[in-house]
This record gives sequence, C-alpha cells and structure tokens, in this order.
Amino acid sequence: MSCRLKIACAPINAKPLFWTEKNGSRFGFEPDIAELVFAEGGLDFEWVLLP
Repeated sequence: MSCRLKIACAPINAKPLFWTEKNGSRFGFEPDIAELVFAEGGLDFEWVLLP
C-alpha cells in the first residue's frame, strides 16, 4: 500500500526559506529539506497551495 502525503503551504515569498513561482513550483530551504527527508524515507509527497 502506498500513499502520498500532502503538505499545505501558502503561496508567499519568504526567501530564502521558501517561495512559490506562478506555476506553483516551490523553491528554497524548506522544499529542499522536504525532498531530502521524504526521499530518504522512500515517501511520496506533494505541496498543496492554500489561498
């Protein structure tokens, strides 16, 4: 059984911690660390933008 963790986030600019591009892509320290942590655990996740 597999599942995808959904992480809620706000589309704001808080560089260098995080920022969201117009296409919904997230960049910065927070998304980079999330990628590393979830990859290490073999887990799938996605960012969900809140209004």
